[in-house]
Order: sequence, then C-alpha cells, then structure tokens
Amino acid sequence: MVKKILTIGVLFNLFLISILPLSVIGNNTLVINESGNNLLEVDQIYFNYGEESNAITLWDSETKNPIFTPEFDIDNGINNPAAFVKGSEITIKVKFSSNTFSNVQIKALGTFGGFNSEDVAFQNGESDWIFFTCNEFVPSEIKNQSITWDWQFYNTTSTNWEGFDTTVHRVYLLNKKPIVEKVWKKLADWTTTWCTGLSDEMDLVDAILYGFVEDKYIKYGFEHSSSVANTLRKGYGLCGDLSELFHSACGTQGVTVIKFAFIIQGQIVNLQFLWKYMIILNPGLGRDELPANFVINAKVVNDTYPYPKYYGQGSLDDDVDEYAIRAWNWFDHAINLFEYEEVIYLYDLSYGKKYENVFDTIPDSYAKKYSSEVPLFRSNYFNKAVDFLQGKIYYTDENGNRYKRETFEVNTTIVPDEVGGKNQILFRFFKFNRARDYRSIAERSRLEYNPLLSLILEKFPIIEKLLSSFYL
Repeated sequence: MVKKILTIGVLFNLFLISILPLSVIGNNTLVINESGNNLLEVDQIYFNYGEESNAITLWDSETKNPIFTPEFDIDNGINNPAAFVKGSEITIKVKFSSNTFSNVQIKALGTFGGFNSEDVAFQNGESDWIFFTCNEFVPSEIKNQSITWDWQFYNTTSTNWEGFDTTVHRVYLLNKKPIVEKVWKKLADWTTTWCTGLSDEMDLVDAILYGFVEDKYIKYGFEHSSSVANTLRKGYGLCGDLSELFHSACGTQGVTVIKFAFIIQGQIVNLQFLWKYMIILNPGLGRDELPANFVINAKVVNDTYPYPKYYGQGSLDDDVDEYAIRAWNWFDHAINLFEYEEVIYLYDLSYGKKYENVFDTIPDSYAKKYSSEVPLFRSNYFNKAVDFLQGKIYYTDENGNRYKRETFEVNTTIVPDEVGGKNQILFRFFKFNRARDYRSIAERSRLEYNPLLSLILEKFPIIEKLLSSFYL
C-alpha cells in the first residue's frame, strides 16, 4: 500500500506543490500529492510467477521452502533475488498503488533496457498485475548482477515522463537450465559469483571447487548433515554430504558430476587384517588444522613392507617411527567424478582437491576391485590423497621372528598390489543418490570381512602362532 511517512524531502515537495503547479516540479524521485501521499508507488514485483515467467525457483536452505514471492514486496520489507538462464528474456508483473490516478502510463529505464510503457488502471488505490517485458535479453554469460529500474509516469499536464520510484534487485544468470531438483539460493549466489564469465564446463567445475576452498563457506566434519539444505544451514558436513553439495552446486549451473564413493574393503590376508582405516593428514575443507582431540598415536612405517622390523616402543633401530599425528581415519570416502573429453576427473570437495585421469571407465556400482585392477585410481588418486593405511600386519621382531602382528600405519605408496600372489588392497565402488544412502551402503559393505576369525586370533594368540606356520 501507499507509504505515508513524511521526510524532509517530502515536506520540501509539499512546499513546492503549495506554490507551484505540478509541471514546474519536474522529475523528482518521490512525487506526492497535496495530502502528503505518494502519487505512485511500486508495491510488488513478481519475477517468478510460474513456468511462463522463465524464472527458476530458488529455495531457502533455512526454511527448506521456496523463497517468498513476489520477490519484491515493499510493505513486507522483502527484496528477494531471482534466477534466470543466461540469455533469457525477462517478463515481470508489477502491482502499483496510487491515491491520485485512475489511469496512467508507466514505464521504466535501466538495466536490460528497461520497459516500454503500459497503461495502468487503479481501483481503490491499487492496480491490477501489469506485465512488463525487458527491452533487452539478459547477457549471455554467467553473472551475479545487481539491477536497477527507474520508474516513470507520463504527466499529461507537463507532457513529460517523470520519475516516481526506483527499485533495485539481484538476479542470478545461470549457465543453463539446472539439472537438480531444487536450486538453493545460496548455491545460485555463490556459483554465479565464482563462475562469472565462464562457459566451458571444466572451467565451471574447477571454479566451483576452488570457490568453496577460497571462501570457506563450508567446513569438512565433524558430523553428518544428511541433506544439502542442512549442510548449507549448518555450514559443515562429512564426505557424503559434501559430495552431494558439490553435485548440487555444479547442477545449479547445469553441469553433471557423479556422486561416487569407495570403501577400503577390510580383508583377512594370511591372518593379517588389511586394512582397517585410511589415514588422511589433510585437515579438510575450510580448516587450517584438526582439533587436538583428533590425534592418533601412530606407529608409522615409511620404508619397509611387508614385515617391517619392530623392536618395541622407543626403539631407534627398527623400521617404525612412533609419534602422534592429527589425522582423519576412515574406511570409506565419498567424492565426485566428472567426465570431460574422454578423461575421468575426481573432485574431492572434502579436502578441496582435483585429480586427473583416475579411471579408464567408471566401475559399476558395488563392484569389488583389487588395486591392480584399477591402476589409475591407485596411482593418480589413492597414493596421493591417502597418507597411510592402518592395519594389523606381521612384523619382524628383534629375534627375526615373523609370527607376531601389530597395528601399524603404513605409508600408502610402499604397499604393493600383491605380496606372494596375495592381493593387498581391495576396493568397493558405488554410486549413490543421497548422503544417507551412501552411509548405509558403506556400513553394510564394511561387515563383509570375517570378524569372527579376527576375534579368535585376538583372544587366542597361540592359535595364531600355530596357524602362521602354514603361511610364513
């Protein structure tokens, strides 16, 4: 409705009106009548009023609902952004109020060429919804743009166009039609900023990854957020959440990346447990270091595998270095894959990294692969991203015996694919739809190693010693 708040400028205009005809006042940004009311005002503007509007529905991660429309509502103090595909035509619908006019011509100057004039009729001080189409299509480039429209009416007394209101809005110009079910306002805002002026899909995906890294809007850890909305609202999530977030961010710009995960499949090999965890020293997205409680008292093996020499805690004459490290320890990890010009790239938002040429072909979901079967994944990603593998392995003691086992953190790069014809690293790969699905799949797959045998060997070491003679 029409505002009735008088400012110094309004009082000055009242004074002018009392002594001058309207035609002498000229083009003021606020035009009032003798009662102190605005002659005209823009009350509401719809950018998104259905499929015919060309606008893309934006969702609010705080409420998990579409953003309020009409996007511009002066009485409610609302000025929400709008989103369109680059190169689109924008048609808005506007409602005006006036205590003076019954009919008037209105147009606007400004961004995207403004709008040509339309006839506006008023009843009880309020207009119907009036459609205006921008004189120019929006730019054919990704952009996070502030737009301004200076609204004018045709003064039949002065025969001049005179300004009565100015509105300022935010529009997100996306690369192409989004391929995600929901376009979150934050992701539209962030990705249009990061990808401004870009068009090549590889450049877009890179810009989104490095945008997250540089701006630190999201942190990796410490608990699951379970949905993109929750990750955006809380500002953190674990790997499944961040894989889903990256998929949504790229999908907002119409680019497909695959939500993908792998497990270091625990296996009993010659009575050794290979492997319990992957150890990763990278503190993760948005973090400079891990908290002090994320400490592993590690027995690090950097040079010798299998059968590293270990003479006990504190020994300086063996192959084991003992020290505390701050690290993540996982048996599973979720990432994203992106196929570009027949090359498969791996994007790891959790740690802010990109890896090239990680597969010849993407493994089928739930496929088990030994490391020798996926050499590109092993060499171009796994050896670089994972610092150590934690497992219970045989070692050589000070007497040269090799029947004892101990938990060590073994440098990933020194573990061969096979030892004595036995595969040392087993992966399981799968695609997933939602982060919560990923977690349940990972937990089920982890149970496939033989926990009973491992338990028996733990409780009855004499059995382990006897059986080991058959293997060593």
